[in-house]
Amino acid sequence: MKEISACIYNIKYGDYEKAILDGLSKIKFKEIIKSDDAVLVKPNFTWPSHKKGVTTTPTILDQLTSILKNRCKNIYIGESDGGNFSWSADKCFKEHKILDIAKKNGVDLINLTKKPSIMKNVVIDGENIQLKVSKFILEKIDALITIPVLKTHVATEVSLGLKNQWGCLPDPMRLLYHPFLHKGIVAVNKIYKPKISIIDATYGLTGNGPIYGVPIRLNKILISNDITALDIIACSFMGIPFEKIKHIKIAKNEFLKDFNTDNIKKYGNFENQIKFKMYRSFFDKISVFIMYNRIINNIFYGSIFSGFIKQFLNFYKSLFKKQSAY
Repeated sequence: MKEISACIYNIKYGDYEKAILDGLSKIKFKEIIKSDDAVLVKPNFTWPSHKKGVTTTPTILDQLTSILKNRCKNIYIGESDGGNFSWSADKCFKEHKILDIAKKNGVDLINLTKKPSIMKNVVIDGENIQLKVSKFILEKIDALITIPVLKTHVATEVSLGLKNQWGCLPDPMRLLYHPFLHKGIVAVNKIYKPKISIIDATYGLTGNGPIYGVPIRLNKILISNDITALDIIACSFMGIPFEKIKHIKIAKNEFLKDFNTDNIKKYGNFENQIKFKMYRSFFDKISVFIMYNRIINNIFYGSIFSGFIKQFLNFYKSLFKKQSAY
């Protein structure tokens, strides 16, 4: 088994560069990413513009890609359109000011929804999972770096590194995969094989995340060379037993069967300071019921009734001035 390292840093005044450089050094990223590798950086854009505790802090993307450009020639920031066609990745790039970052650091922006896709089958926990995935990532990318936000999620309890790759599925109707969401999350990570996880904990999100929870200023950043291990540690940091999180528990059995957290080389204080708690509103409970039920999910999102239902949901969201990225 490879040596797993995990680092946590306190960040002041938005200066992430020193922490990122030190963290990458400690996880030996030059052994992970070669100078001729094509690198895809995957942020979390669960909202069309930057929202504290919800989306990846743009400054992290700026300072990370600035570091990477001295190592690699081909660097991309990639995202897919929002679920259920709620917004485009191109709008996110614009509203998050990523266009300026890309121009400054010589980075290409990739809307994965506009790139070709391919069907892939993998077996997860004894079940065959079929997903439409990005052909661009599989054929053009050598190393994927994921940059999620530390937050709760009404459907999966938490949204961390593993969950962040769900946004690498190019089809906006990926919500049709929700009946097998937990195994699907593990499947997409098995297919894409992210190499580095950097969790943005500038703000954490508690409550009914991934969008409408309560942001908590933490001024932290977590870095590891193993996405599953860092998710397990991050759960502990949040005061949430990882065994409660289905996709992380499945991922541990899939990727780290004989793994023990005592074997991780840890740098910094990962002890829990603030208890995070997932909360579901009445509408959240209805949404989760729909997404996990195969028959009802298909009626809502994959049938002739879908258009009418979408109009109804849009009307509901306009009343409450909310948008959904499911």
